[in-house]
Amino acid sequence: MTSTNLSDRTAPTILTPGPPFCDPAADLILRSSDDIEFHVHRVVLSLLSPVFQDMFTFPQPASEPEIPEVGMSESGDALDRALRFCYPGAEPSVETLAQLCEILDILLHKYDMQSIVPVAKLYLTQHLDTNPLGSFAVAARYNWDELASVAAKKCLGLPLRAPNFPTVDELRYVSGKTYDSLLQYHNRCAETARLAIGFHWLPPLFDSFLKAVTTECQCKQYHVEFSMLKLIVQRRNDHRVWNWIRTDGRVPVWLGEYLHKLQDSVFATPLCALDEDELLAEVFMLGFESKCSRCQTAASLLPIYVTTQLWPKIKEDVDRIKFALEF
Repeated sequence: MTSTNLSDRTAPTILTPGPPFCDPAADLILRSSDDIEFHVHRVVLSLLSPVFQDMFTFPQPASEPEIPEVGMSESGDALDRALRFCYPGAEPSVETLAQLCEILDILLHKYDMQSIVPVAKLYLTQHLDTNPLGSFAVAARYNWDELASVAAKKCLGLPLRAPNFPTVDELRYVSGKTYDSLLQYHNRCAETARLAIGFHWLPPLFDSFLKAVTTECQCKQYHVEFSMLKLIVQRRNDHRVWNWIRTDGRVPVWLGEYLHKLQDSVFATPLCALDEDELLAEVFMLGFESKCSRCQTAASLLPIYVTTQLWPKIKEDVDRIKFALEF
């Protein structure tokens, strides 16, 4: 058996983060759960957090070391990100929504640093497009109503109510009632978008399109009726008056099937990108390759109808529906 001289043992190395948490003039050490030391200033933490402020007012033991230490439950990585988010002179390091949630857990929930909220909101907006549902959950958790409404609208680009729609980790932060308010909003917008599929609201400018899709053509095949406007001549005081009236009209099979698929699509995903829909290109070719001149005309005008009329109409109608955050 060999013996080891105590003097030969190497003392454990204490890792120290980079600036500004290695300041020799610091008067407090925050020690992470994995023994990483953060040299900070008590006055800074006191100004940021009422929790730290109260902590520093407690009587200190007579045997307190020259630089007191506070043991933290967070890991070094988590503590580094949190401190860099709030500490003067530090550069925040936030790459994912999960990291932002971790930072907010520490700074807002644990240490009540309300001064970071404006910056936190800015960082959250960076995830609205890539993770709208997770962003909604975070905004709802902290009662950020305006940001929650923006995220809720972004969720209209997702098939949120589909049975197999994947969940996100951030939803654990919100109540069932809050999530249900999002689903109800999604459903109301879906109904509104579906009702817009048709021709009943088209301006007179699109008279040629209406005639092309509703006038009986060589195909002799028609699908279910769709609401539309019809231009008629009426007599009033011995004068002819042109009026648009709401009526039902039949459309060719290829167009009727497209409109029904479109209704299903916007009901599942209210703000799906209709102007980038592959189905539109497919239906355009079906109509354009038809031997029927009426269908060819309708097909040539269909992309214009979808991109310049239908898609803006859906967005306009959906914009009128306001989201109300419930807890």
